[in-house]
Amino acid sequence: MRRFYSSALAGAIFLVGGASVKADINYFLSNDSSSPELFKFNSSTNTFEKLSEFDKSANNNVNFDNTSYWHDNSINNIYFQEKASNGNYTGRHWIYDIDANTWEATTLSSETSVSEVFYFPISTSTSAAKTKSGSTTTTKIGSSTKTVLEIGGDTNPTTINQEGISVAGSNLIKREANGITSIGANSFKMQETATEMKLWATNSSGEIAPINITNGTKLLINGRDVDQAIDNVGALSAALTGLPTVPQDSPLACGVGAGAHSGSNALSGGCASKVNERLTFNVAASFIPANQKYQGTDNAWSGRAGFVFKLGKINKPTLISMKEKKTLQAKVEKLSNDNQAITQSNQELKDLIALQNQNHQDEMTIQKARLEKLEKIALANQSDQKTATSFFNISNLFSTMRSFLISSN
Repeated sequence: MRRFYSSALAGAIFLVGGASVKADINYFLSNDSSSPELFKFNSSTNTFEKLSEFDKSANNNVNFDNTSYWHDNSINNIYFQEKASNGNYTGRHWIYDIDANTWEATTLSSETSVSEVFYFPISTSTSAAKTKSGSTTTTKIGSSTKTVLEIGGDTNPTTINQEGISVAGSNLIKREANGITSIGANSFKMQETATEMKLWATNSSGEIAPINITNGTKLLINGRDVDQAIDNVGALSAALTGLPTVPQDSPLACGVGAGAHSGSNALSGGCASKVNERLTFNVAASFIPANQKYQGTDNAWSGRAGFVFKLGKINKPTLISMKEKKTLQAKVEKLSNDNQAITQSNQELKDLIALQNQNHQDEMTIQKARLEKLEKIALANQSDQKTATSFFNISNLFSTMRSFLISSN
């Protein structure tokens, strides 16, 4: 008849998959006379699971005391006090390493003064945590078959496994085998590579999602507010656009400007110089006059410098300077005045010609009336031949005079 002697450890064991079972972990020794066997009782299957068998014949047929043994949960070892074949205590103990499945005989140091001492174990409350084998600073929970730790009740517990922590079934933080660390159910993700740290986010469908920094939180890079830096760039650039780049009608042109973008304001100043017809040079700078929090370094100013070199044939611009405009206006006014004077002179000439024409017309009318009278006189004396001849001669004379007057007119 075999007798089982138990070394019990009360505690909670955690099974793979996250289901936690409250149970006692009990180890039992079947102290057979030839080959003692060590068992662990599995409460979930109600089975004594055999862990190891001690070969007495290979170890001087020593025996284990039936009551002097204990389990050290911190290193997961079981200690057995050794007795010789004659029943005397030898002073040695056998240690069974549960994780390594090995037996080892050792002499434990003791401060007792008794020559043959019997160590009777006292039951204590133990924990599932234990010191990692081979380490004095590492505490271990679980084993190769128990990889999930649950905290809380049966409903929505917090679960810890080798990948990370989950709360109520949703991921809180997890590190996957590919090195990606996920925070949250709809995860913020991080992945460290040999050259960089990658950051991104996914939604509940696993699709890439934007990262929105809200509630007034500022994103800083090297102490610089990124949002504010963007506004500064806009204000600095706007201020620079108000400055001259190419002078038109003078060898040097300078100016000042101002710009604004969102909550940032900037001032600027600069000059442009016309070296010759083909080459111009300009330089300008802008700055943020206000002292900003989280401004960082080199984020309060901007500058520019450049050359403009004309290639090919140079066409004169259609635009004119103020001086040229005034000269042109003076010429236009003079031409206008001259035109008015010519117009007035022309009108006077027209009036004079019209008057002369009228005088000629009056003279012709008088001459015509005189001729008509002479013709009547000549017609009255036609009966007289002599008179007729004379009249004919006179008539020819008046016709000649009439033709002369008409042609002269």
